[in-house]
Amino acid sequence: MKAIKLLVAYLLIIAITPLNAQPGTLDNSFGFEGKILDNSIWATCRVVKTQPDGKILTGGYTDTISQQNLGGLFIGRYNSDGSIDENFGINGKVIIRKIEGALPIYVQAIEILKDNKILACGRFVTKPPYGGVGLLRLFPDGKIDSAFGVNGFVTTRLSKWNDIIGGMVVQADGKILVTGNKQSSFSQPGADFMLRYMPDGNLDQNFGVNGVIYTTYNSNVTPGAVILQSDGKIITGDIYGASILQLQLTRYNIDGTLDESFGNSGIARLLPVTGNFSSLNDLTIQDDGKIIAAGQYGIGSMLVARFQIDGQPDLNFGNLKGYAYLYTPGTIAEAKNVFITKTNKIILTGSYFNEKDKIAVVRFNENGLIDSLFGENGIAPGNINNLMGADVTSGEGALQNDGKILVSGSFLQNDDDTYNVGLFRYNGDDPERNKYVRIKHWLHHHGISWEDKPNNLINYYSIQSSTNGNAFTEVERIYSNHNGGIQTYSAANNATANYRVAAVSNTGNITYSNTLTLVNNTPNIQLYPNPAKNNLQIQGLPAGTTKLTVTDISGNTRIIATANSTVYSINIAQLTSGNYLLHIKTANEVITKQFIKE
Repeated sequence: MKAIKLLVAYLLIIAITPLNAQPGTLDNSFGFEGKILDNSIWATCRVVKTQPDGKILTGGYTDTISQQNLGGLFIGRYNSDGSIDENFGINGKVIIRKIEGALPIYVQAIEILKDNKILACGRFVTKPPYGGVGLLRLFPDGKIDSAFGVNGFVTTRLSKWNDIIGGMVVQADGKILVTGNKQSSFSQPGADFMLRYMPDGNLDQNFGVNGVIYTTYNSNVTPGAVILQSDGKIITGDIYGASILQLQLTRYNIDGTLDESFGNSGIARLLPVTGNFSSLNDLTIQDDGKIIAAGQYGIGSMLVARFQIDGQPDLNFGNLKGYAYLYTPGTIAEAKNVFITKTNKIILTGSYFNEKDKIAVVRFNENGLIDSLFGENGIAPGNINNLMGADVTSGEGALQNDGKILVSGSFLQNDDDTYNVGLFRYNGDDPERNKYVRIKHWLHHHGISWEDKPNNLINYYSIQSSTNGNAFTEVERIYSNHNGGIQTYSAANNATANYRVAAVSNTGNITYSNTLTLVNNTPNIQLYPNPAKNNLQIQGLPAGTTKLTVTDISGNTRIIATANSTVYSINIAQLTSGNYLLHIKTANEVITKQFIKE
């Protein structure tokens, strides 16, 4: 009898123990079978944001069936399980149709402030039919914060035509940046703008001229995104050009001046191999400082591209010298957001229109190649009840802290008049199955490093390399010391290759790290004459500032100099005759060369 009870208990445990969800499948703990359709209001969604407590914010445009074009903006909030948060606003929604002097049209960006207040940015019409920049701030419960701006709102109009918003970010000091483009005439782009507001909503008079900075370019620009680096520098993303459309990044210093060390005098561009880039909608930054851009290639392909930290296109990314795009026959797709997971995978969310689907999540490996282990060959599409249509605003997304992925859709109902917001949640990497190893670039070395956690039951680490990112070969084994610390591996040569680490446990189980590409950026530096008497010429230095240190063989520092060009002459007349070492500190490593003083 006891044995039977134990068997029943065992079977019950099996029945209620969830299996590890496959990345790219719908999360059945969210809504109904991983999705919800909110028919409480007529609305289209333009932004999704997660709060620190796991609740989900949406924002966009709302209207009514009976009174078309009597619209306004909305912000909605959902609990983490997809149910409407009835404690937010009125029945889970904040709807604003009119304020003094302006008509709010839609919300385009949302930021959660340090005090958990909600800051929203969107299009406000002050002189119909043309619109400008609008901001509003809410308390965490959805009530308007009247201490911000004028009764909770701020409106800014720069052009007598339309001001097209690119994005909004909040700086570490609480100041608010809004970027975009000031139209020069009807539907014609003009100069890009960057507005900076104080935390209370007033324009920052110490920024540019009366709180605004303009940047003009030699061709048309369409604004798309803005992001902050960890050092506070500002990067904006645009589409640039009139005939051949390019991706454009512009980097500014904290004070709004162009960062001349980035790209070409502060501006970096990526030219397509063929065709055109159609949109740039979002930016994100990797741990190593590289910049990922997402948007659309051609008329129907999701696009992802990568730039080096200095603005140069990362030619080792993707299969098209800096970018990759996903083309699906019969589908018109566009990436709206891009995220980097804790395992360095690249997530795109976007619209994905065909006869069956309306939205999709796509995952790429760190090298820009599609991750076939996610969803179905890298793609996880979605729809709700085979609804007949969806608005182009569909595809906005958010990455939760647990790795799950949210995507919105603006779905047209069968009456051809009603739009409702839908939300999907997909499983990402299971946080309970985090990889033992997350490798990083080894600073100042052509190699990798990772944390060897104490008591992690790892026997050894297999360092593996690949030239194509697919077929990996073991090049070295490093055994765990079980006491914790940082492990490092230096590549045997400076060739460009992909590396990963396989953590092999004491029982033989294997988990793989992320993949990193080590690029041969070592400059070909030459010293002449060698031996030298009075002056040593150094040729082939990297562009920018390079620190030079001369030491004797015992390691004593004799000369310190700074080079600002690729060729430099260092005066060694004061040195006594003998052997010396020249240490050249570049952005990636320290190169040591030996010379003889006559």
